[in-house]
Amino acid sequence: MSFSRFLEMYEIEITGNRLTCDCSILTIKRKIGFLLQNNPSWKTRFKTWKCAWPEELKDRNILEINENHIIAQKKLEYCPVECSCFERCMDQTVVIDCEGRNLTKVPRIPSRGPLIELNLRNNNIRDIPVYPYFKNLLALYLTNNNIQQFNAMAVNNFKRIRVLHIDSNNLSSLPRNIEEPGFTNLALHDNAFKCSCNLKWMKNWLQKLHHRNQVKNIENVLCQSDSAEGVKAIYTLPDENFGCNETAEYKTVTNIIQEKTSTIIAVTLGSLLAMTLIIFILLLKYRRVMKAFMYAHFNWHPFDHIDDADSSKIYDAFVSYSEKQRQWVVNTLQERLENRHPPYKLCIHHRDFEIGAPIVRNILNSVEQSKRMVMVLSRNFLQSEWCMLEFRTAHHKALEDRLKLIIIMFDDVSMAELDEEMKLYMRTNTYVSVSDTWFWEKLIHAMPQSSVRELEERSKHDYDLIESLQRNTKKGYIRESFI
Repeated sequence: MSFSRFLEMYEIEITGNRLTCDCSILTIKRKIGFLLQNNPSWKTRFKTWKCAWPEELKDRNILEINENHIIAQKKLEYCPVECSCFERCMDQTVVIDCEGRNLTKVPRIPSRGPLIELNLRNNNIRDIPVYPYFKNLLALYLTNNNIQQFNAMAVNNFKRIRVLHIDSNNLSSLPRNIEEPGFTNLALHDNAFKCSCNLKWMKNWLQKLHHRNQVKNIENVLCQSDSAEGVKAIYTLPDENFGCNETAEYKTVTNIIQEKTSTIIAVTLGSLLAMTLIIFILLLKYRRVMKAFMYAHFNWHPFDHIDDADSSKIYDAFVSYSEKQRQWVVNTLQERLENRHPPYKLCIHHRDFEIGAPIVRNILNSVEQSKRMVMVLSRNFLQSEWCMLEFRTAHHKALEDRLKLIIIMFDDVSMAELDEEMKLYMRTNTYVSVSDTWFWEKLIHAMPQSSVRELEERSKHDYDLIESLQRNTKKGYIRESFI
């Protein structure tokens, strides 16, 4: 037989037996309510069904109690030691009961948690701190404490709160932003409000709440006036009783505007400072990329431009590489650098070394006649005696501040394979990896900048060379096959 059927058939007399009105009684109350919808006369059957716990429901008939008041004791890790914690059966809201515990401060609770109803009635609390968990409050009861000032910053955290009781305290004013939360149940009576011009806004606010019956004992929300009228209900007080005049109101509005303007300026300056700091950090971290980008796209070479004006330097760069990387050097590096505008003049082994001259002399001459040395560093490069000789020659010139060495690192090289001299150079100088997204921009940024005069001389030299070849061809001095 179901419990509902049992209730239909029998009248259960439980006189002398009190019920624990927790979550289990909520289900029974709902089933009885469903039966009474069709059989209202059966209500007398349950006249002996009364609560023994919780205390506020003691001796109340279960059919008369509001479902919101039915709670269950709950052990919570974050429950303050001086309080008791329960869970409301209807919606699992946590009820924290700290009433009459001689508290002088609002207890701390973790900000990450369920929705909360906090009861702090009848304590000695003097102020309202700014706690993050206030964002989870649905109801806050502060009746009968010693609160003299309500913190406006705390009100900013009242995102969900609908019930606020701050009656029977020592408040003389309220922060203006207390208008913003959508209270449905508000208690402000029995405080020491002053009928000053700064409180005039409160009259209009209370009138709006009064029309919706959302203020408890609004007739006792009074303010003390310096005039003969004495204590009056704020929401009925004429405007002139707040001691405002046009000048005072103008000053109040002006002060508000000034305060908001100062706040906006402070926030704006703070934001600009933060943005400036972030941009500075990013520029510092990615300065090489930024310099390469500016030079590649805007031809701007700030701060670190090197004066490469030297008539003895006939090459922009001497390219040192292993024969294993010859295909990449010729088809990619040489093709890209010599065919750009303006073009770079490179010294390449197989093309520009003096035929028949000793290799050492060719290396020394090439390094001496070049503004840069581009070293294509690979595993084969490290294993080549001639390549390492070229590096040491260039390194020696770099130490004399007579040559800038640019290292292009291939992916097959690890720092562990380098000798001490190479490691020392790599630690103190930047290098470019072929796998870098900004490889070409960084390489071109490190290459020398040709002056206008140098470019003109180069163009004239090339023109003269072509003209000479054409003349000699006509005279038969140069074979057609050579051209």
